[in-house]
Amino acid sequence: MIPQNEKDELHQQLQEIQQVLLDKKAEQKQREAGVKAKRANYLSAKTSFKELRMKKTKGDRPVRAEVEDILEKFEISAAAYHGGDLNGVCARRLMANAKIIFEDIQAYLLRYENDEKCSDDYIFHFCDLYSSIFATLDAITAKLQIKSGNATAEEPETLVRSVSLLKTLWDSADLSYTPKVHSLLQHAPKQMQTFSGIGDLLEEDVEKMHQIAGNFESRVSRLKSATNRAFAQAKMEAVSHNNAVRQHLEQSQRNSKRKLDDKKSFNKKENNKVQKTERNQRRLDTLKGIEDNPIPKLISAYEKLKGEKNIIQ
Repeated sequence: MIPQNEKDELHQQLQEIQQVLLDKKAEQKQREAGVKAKRANYLSAKTSFKELRMKKTKGDRPVRAEVEDILEKFEISAAAYHGGDLNGVCARRLMANAKIIFEDIQAYLLRYENDEKCSDDYIFHFCDLYSSIFATLDAITAKLQIKSGNATAEEPETLVRSVSLLKTLWDSADLSYTPKVHSLLQHAPKQMQTFSGIGDLLEEDVEKMHQIAGNFESRVSRLKSATNRAFAQAKMEAVSHNNAVRQHLEQSQRNSKRKLDDKKSFNKKENNKVQKTERNQRRLDTLKGIEDNPIPKLISAYEKLKGEKNIIQ
């Protein structure tokens, strides 16, 4: 027999446990109600956001998106395999079409309506300056592409002249001097003069490897297993380095080319020479125009306001 006092104690403990369970159930119900309310608020906010996006006009889009659309017209876009930056091909397109591109950007910024928009004078100044920077870079990269021993006597001089102009523009834009910019400004002209061209010593091989790696990555991106992706990518890389496969691809490419007779082949080569000469002349004319119309240092609104306060003091 269990003593009465123990029964009473056990009964009291049972009541306490039952009360704790009731409290926990009430707390759980309260939390479930809170989750339901938060889910309802989330769905309501999501619906409102979707309706707001549907009502947005083109003028409400971010400036960056509009600029990217302008670049897309010239087949210029950021490469995912390149860290979201422009690859070599797109960078060259930007430099080669800098004048037209920045004219379009300038026109868009001038008609863009926003209370915090920069002044029209600043937009003109900014677009002119950066258009000149990219145009000068276009002239420089064209000379840097010349392979060793193929540069004429005038081309190193043109490179020195372009690099000097770029340094002036770079300082006007108050841009930082990265290691690559330092190498371009300080060492490239000397190397160009020493080797009569450095086009075969640049980074094209690295850029090509980026493109190949990006191609491999896109082909295996749908595989869910990381092990299978790595295996498939390694297999593709091994196949691409197989001599028999490479010879077959080269033969296939040769067979797919148009068969031109000697006269047409000669005319094509001559046309390429004429087009290259015209491009080089346009670059020289652009350099001359930039040199004849120097662009002053770009002063931001903050620096301008700071300077005005110093004058008042």
